[in-house]
Amino acid sequence: VVDFKGKAKRGQEYNAPDPQGFANARLIAAAPDLLAACEATLTALTQAGLGQSESAQKARAAIARAEG
Repeated sequence: VVDFKGKAKRGQEYNAPDPQGFANARLIAAAPDLLAACEATLTALTQAGLGQSESAQKARAAIARAEG
């Protein structure tokens, strides 16, 4: 038996496909590559003299969030 939120009730297991969970798993798997891409982008922007651009600031913010 499943409640209205899709959770199992009374000890029953419910394994419905979870599109959000799959999307989250793909994002987590891609995180190291995404971080490396942000770091490379920031390096390239800085070398091009655009280290203070909006794009560089966004890259810095994304890197900071990823690194905690």
